[in-house]
Amino acid sequence: MRPHILVVDDSDEVRLLAARILEREGYQVTEADSGVTALEKLHDFVPDLVVSDIMMPAVDGYRLLERMREDPRL
Repeated sequence: MRPHILVVDDSDEVRLLAARILEREGYQVTEADSGVTALEKLHDFVPDLVVSDIMMPAVDGYRLLERMREDPRL
């Protein structure tokens, strides 16, 4: 089973580049274009690692981390 990484970034270019590099290295990658979308995806699965942008609208990277820490599954 390949390690699963959630890549969160509101920049399409950065997110796609990170995902491609990680996939080439053998990781399973799920992408989220915002902190809100990331939180929705985290209801469906628990990744091995989350790589997140800090500066995003609505739910920034710091708030995403706070919300993740509040969830005992994560």
